[in-house]
Amino acid sequence: MFDSYLFDENIIVVGANIFGFDLYVYQNWRKNLGLPVNWDFLPRALDIQGLEKSIYLEYTVPQEDLISWNYKLYHFRKRGLKTSVELLCKKYDIEYNKFEAHSGLYDIHKTAEILKKQLFQIEI
Repeated sequence: MFDSYLFDENIIVVGANIFGFDLYVYQNWRKNLGLPVNWDFLPRALDIQGLEKSIYLEYTVPQEDLISWNYKLYHFRKRGLKTSVELLCKKYDIEYNKFEAHSGLYDIHKTAEILKKQLFQIEI
């Protein structure tokens, strides 16, 4: 079921720190199930933490080569620039409960709320 959404070319894959953690966990999960590694979704993936860095740097989201752009932003470090879900919720005045953090559904909802706020601040 998850794969049907992940590999649907009409869906943009969005997450928080997906280029630093989630996509590797997912590929290990596939290997453990005896499935081949599949990176086909990466050209449609966006990371809200990378988007926040892009907003800070006043970058435009490219129409092509989104993978390189995401990795470039993943590796960008600036002292004082924090992009955790908790801090992004605070920045965008989104209610955040530390006790529910890292619950899958809770994180999905917070990521979506953050993305909606970011889309008004970045040129795509």
